[in-house]
Amino acid sequence: MSDYAAGRAYEAAHQTYRSRLRNHEPKPPNLAGIDAETFGVVRNICEKLLATGAEPMQGLPEGNTKPIMIEKLVSICANYSVPLNDTQNSPDAGDICNSFVTTSDKPETELESSITSR
Repeated sequence: MSDYAAGRAYEAAHQTYRSRLRNHEPKPPNLAGIDAETFGVVRNICEKLLATGAEPMQGLPEGNTKPIMIEKLVSICANYSVPLNDTQNSPDAGDICNSFVTTSDKPETELESSITSR
């Protein structure tokens, strides 16, 4: 998988969930091949996060794994749909994983603040 495929998948997810946030019917993304397959994986993860929240990582305490709000999901997808070859604005994989974890008992991280400020 390439950065391009990941970026297109996040862009399609952003458009899909932004439409849902606005109470509109999402248009099917115009993707094929690896781009469509990548979007399918991203969509499945997003749906799980909206429904039940993240599963705790093996070996770590369970923590707070509540479902995330669709507004946060839209912000996250928007952040990761930026051109991934732009190294100054492109997050790394750790940032992507950490951004989906919700914690109500600690203040927003710098990443969450930057996502919600966009």
